[in-house]
Amino acid sequence: MSNFESAEAFDNTARSAREYLAGENGLALRRENTLWLFNEPHATLQYDQICHFLTQRLAELNAPNGEGILVLFWYIGHGAFFEFDRQYCLLVRDTRAPIELATSLRVATLAKIFRGVAQRSARALILDCCFAGQAAISFQGGLDQMVAVKASHAVETDHGVALLCAASARNPAQLEGKLTMTLFGRAVMEVLTRGDPSANGAMSLRDLCRLANLRLQSYDVEDPPQAEVHSPDQTGGDLAARPLFPNRAIPSTVLDATSTTANIQLIAEKSQGLLSAPRDKPCLGNLLIEDPARAYIAARAMVKSGQVDVPALVKMAPRNEFVTHIVRYALSASPEVSADLILRRIRAASENWHDAAKAVNKLSPAHLPFVKEELMSIAQSGDEAAAYLAVDGLGKTGAASRAIYIREIAERHPEDMHKNAVNTARALARMIRFCDETGTEAETYRDAATRTLGDFLVKNAGIHLWDVNYSLRRLRPWHADILLESYLGADSDLLAELAAIAFGHMRLSRARSAINSRLSEVGPQAQATLLEELGRIGGIPSFEILRIQAESTSLGDAARLGLSMCLEVAPEGEFETLARDLLNRYTEIRWWIFRAIGVRQCKPLRRELEEGLDDPLGVNRGVAAIALARVLGSESSQRIMAARAEVASPNEKFLTTVALLQASARTSLVSELAVPAIASNVWDYESALLDDVFSILNNAGGQPGSELAESLRWARTAP
Repeated sequence: MSNFESAEAFDNTARSAREYLAGENGLALRRENTLWLFNEPHATLQYDQICHFLTQRLAELNAPNGEGILVLFWYIGHGAFFEFDRQYCLLVRDTRAPIELATSLRVATLAKIFRGVAQRSARALILDCCFAGQAAISFQGGLDQMVAVKASHAVETDHGVALLCAASARNPAQLEGKLTMTLFGRAVMEVLTRGDPSANGAMSLRDLCRLANLRLQSYDVEDPPQAEVHSPDQTGGDLAARPLFPNRAIPSTVLDATSTTANIQLIAEKSQGLLSAPRDKPCLGNLLIEDPARAYIAARAMVKSGQVDVPALVKMAPRNEFVTHIVRYALSASPEVSADLILRRIRAASENWHDAAKAVNKLSPAHLPFVKEELMSIAQSGDEAAAYLAVDGLGKTGAASRAIYIREIAERHPEDMHKNAVNTARALARMIRFCDETGTEAETYRDAATRTLGDFLVKNAGIHLWDVNYSLRRLRPWHADILLESYLGADSDLLAELAAIAFGHMRLSRARSAINSRLSEVGPQAQATLLEELGRIGGIPSFEILRIQAESTSLGDAARLGLSMCLEVAPEGEFETLARDLLNRYTEIRWWIFRAIGVRQCKPLRRELEEGLDDPLGVNRGVAAIALARVLGSESSQRIMAARAEVASPNEKFLTTVALLQASARTSLVSELAVPAIASNVWDYESALLDDVFSILNNAGGQPGSELAESLRWARTAP
């Protein structure tokens, strides 16, 4: 095919791989345990050859269904998508147009062969081709073509699937040069033949991936593709973490090729201990109890090392939102594994709603390619409970391309609209927020989902909008253009309000003029919202607009609330008078004013801050304490300690402790911050206040403070 040229690099890489598998310095596999199909034609014939080879060898090894056997499949060549449904295929010598699909090896078909013939085997695949990460989907719950069967006396549960991929599902692989090797092949062969002197023993697929990526970064190549590891089937544990390959840098792990037993039996002997290694997987839930301040950092390290017990996390019932964020993050590292476990629970929602609801709450955008079609199928089914959760799951995974369909599903059942409307609107809002696809197509999907949500809300006016508001408050500037066009400019006060809320929380200054222009065209309730969001956007232009509007009889109260939100930019000569006036007018949302006094470090308003420590609302008391610490420094410590002793909620305890940290710089206080932070979801604070907290943690809290700030900042952006 003209688009897929052959290259000597493929031959050279295949030859190196074959030498490693059969050679004395590699795995020393016997000839009868390898099937070599590199550069062979006829995909259909190759299916038969692979099937016959596996069936015959498993029978000769007395391994029914592949039990106790490791099957290694290694492909070097071209990977591509064909037909309208983009089936992922591995090209062979005679792959040709216009029948590319029929003349290529379909990865989905290969997966079926392995499952059908060697279901109880451990299957490891090395795919040195473009878009190799896509193959993981087909192996849920080459060709340098070579299928190698390695006998091992692994314990019964040592089966599953792991893939080492030259590139992600979205990226092409590269050649080092047409006459040399593939870039990935060179890196992997260097790792296999040289080993890892820093390791204690044999190497796993995860080790190969990590070390290969280090080598790729060291090559004189601009932006090399990064290798990936996937473990789509962990029914017998994470095969990718099992040490399977001798480490040439550690003599004790290298097979003695001079011995008469340097053959498949010796490899079996080695594999027995490797595959049945202890499965000690720490529980992330325990980490959160033991050291919540470092929970995210510790979880990140666990994910990188592959020490994540996916089935246990899927079953876990998180006791707060922070734990849920951590669990989602951990599961997103192996989405192909957790996807199947979550889908099983959703399908069984009618039997166990509690478990199914817990499971769907662990979905994230990383799961999208593994669950999208199945969730759509469930959503369209007659199982009411499962369909409800499937719609929720489509929202959590950011399946914006399915927005119009879930709206149609809701409208098919008008008798249940009251119940389904909130769920549908919430899912549509999440699709907009979480749509994680890139390129023009993704932008088209996001824009379509945004319009679909707007139409749905207008048609179903009166539904509860808390969850919709929450998602829109988390949108990013790249969502702004469609909101300006379809919401702020729409003939709907509701949509104008929602757009303004999104812009306010983005603090998007370029939306300020459009919001101001819309003020005279909407009703009083929407006007109040638009003025508040102008204050949230902040800046001197917002301050000037709001000061003018504050003189209006009808809009004065709303404008003054907006003014309190951007008070910190008030002119020097006006700040004190305006701050006192606003404090006298408001009895509830006063914390914005206290914050502005702290930012401006205005000592003449010290008395107002001290009185704020006795405010009826805990958030006002907490922010007043932080402002007092900023204005007076260590002089405020005793007063803040007294206020801290009388706190009424975790939220107030967190804020007053942050204030005491600012005043005293006692880093030991950080250890007292984690629990109230998690209990009060501080990552949901207003952006301005959260930025203040991060600044204090980083500047006064030392390393522990910086680690807590990092965890909370991550929680704010996590799905």
